Amino acid sequence: MNLFDLARLAYSATVSSTAVVDQLGRMAVKLVLSSSAVDVETARRLVDAMKDDAPQRTGALREGITSRTEGNQTIVEASAERDAWDYAPFVESGTEFMSAEPFFYDNADRILGERAERMDDVAGSL
Repeated sequence: MNLFDLARLAYSATVSSTAVVDQLGRMAVKLVLSSSAVDVETARRLVDAMKDDAPQRTGALREGITSRTEGNQTIVEASAERDAWDYAPFVESGTEFMSAEPFFYDNADRILGERAERMDDVAGSL
């Protein structure tokens, strides 16, 4: 192998590694965009399912089930106040005076499990 062949081989390796880096960059962007879309859809589904399962008395609990995005996190929360107390946890878990009316954690377990499957699909599609 002469010097010219070595130079051509080195150039070929450089071009190939640049192409790999470019491809990985495109895959990373696709992964971020796709996973963000999955998270937004998951949050919407969580809110809808929780509102469907929350008891309807005054409507405060259903109105207090919301989602928001802060940075790279999507947060789903439930809150309902009466007399300065947030009673959403008592509805979910029950008390010695009232039976539980689960609306939050069962839906979260189910829908977040489905989210994990969708994220596997996103990663597999790259």
